[in-house]
Amino acid sequence: MPNAVHIAVALITSAVATLTAPQTPTLSGRFEIERWGFADGDRIQLELRAELDGRDWTSNYTLEPGELEGLDLSADPSGPVRFRLEREAGVIRFEGQADRGRIEGRFTWTANADFIERMDELGYPDLSPRRLFAMTVFDVTSGWVSAMQERGYRDVTPRQLVKLRLFDVSPAYVDELAALGYDRPAADELVKLAIFDVTGDHIREMRASGFQGLSLADLVKARIHDVDPDYLGELVRAGLRDLDFDELVRLRIHDVTADFIAEMEALGFTGLGADELRRLAIFDVDAEHVRALADLGYRDLSPEQLVKFRIHDVDPGFIRELAELDYRELGVRDLVRMRIHGAEPGFIRELRDVGYEDVPVDELIRMRIHGIDAGFVRELEDHGYRDLSPRELVKMKIHGRWWADRKRP
Repeated sequence: MPNAVHIAVALITSAVATLTAPQTPTLSGRFEIERWGFADGDRIQLELRAELDGRDWTSNYTLEPGELEGLDLSADPSGPVRFRLEREAGVIRFEGQADRGRIEGRFTWTANADFIERMDELGYPDLSPRRLFAMTVFDVTSGWVSAMQERGYRDVTPRQLVKLRLFDVSPAYVDELAALGYDRPAADELVKLAIFDVTGDHIREMRASGFQGLSLADLVKARIHDVDPDYLGELVRAGLRDLDFDELVRLRIHDVTADFIAEMEALGFTGLGADELRRLAIFDVDAEHVRALADLGYRDLSPEQLVKFRIHDVDPGFIRELAELDYRELGVRDLVRMRIHGAEPGFIRELRDVGYEDVPVDELIRMRIHGIDAGFVRELEDHGYRDLSPRELVKMKIHGRWWADRKRP
């Protein structure tokens, strides 16, 4: 890509709004311009601060550099500068001093009385200075408003008009949607479609890939999750066919890609369905994890067993730690049960400290379920109950503390 000069401008203003007449509001104050880079090309970011309608007001706007007539930032101006932003709704005049990449000075905005009158005729009387200023910045024109009304958008609020214009919703776009079967979406829905770049071309591409009859909400969801014909084709080539739209979205959300499917197939998991692949991805079952388990002797695990291991945090570290305590070659069920009930290495070491070594897995789990720990064993010993078996310990725990007030006979 060519190297572009990336420009951002922070326009910081302290201002007081003054109404010279009801039909021609004005706003004046100070501004400051600073420059820094953006990855997607030249932009000017304007931040305005004013006291408007008796309250502090701050707004931010993004413009193309060419929209400011008389300001050439590529030349790195120095000295006095004058430039303007002129729209049908009004004009903003800037006058200041440029020095070492900064421009400071004053600005004045004046609304266009003719625009106010035309908007009144279109059903928008008494527009506030705040809305008129936004209409100036975002170039809301009476012709554009009229064209949108011709397409059924007559009950749109001034705020919605600004948002539609901000995201470049045009009458031609409304016409294109209608031709594709989406007649007159709500204004807020149009904004959402524009934000997520749901274009006519995108809709046609989705239909050509087999996705007929998608709602506008589905199309937005597809854009949000990057579900497109390329992704569908990738999965089809990897062996997943006859996917419905919701399945495709779920797979994308959990990052099931052709590479992931190939990785699973290389481990011997062939012919997996969409739900199995999604569960493996959700619980982060990857090649590294599977190989680490295989190195410890846990080969030929099913996808469901691998998921169960992940859910209950049965990982290579847990298995190795148990092996160091002479609990080796345990079955999948035993490992999962030990994790679920907390019969873990720390518990085993604790029991060993009070004389209980090589306790079978089932007994360990039973002891853990009933809350038997080293403290309980020591308390029993203090009352003369020594060398009890794990089963006897459980019985003592189950039947209460009848022994606490007596010594063992």
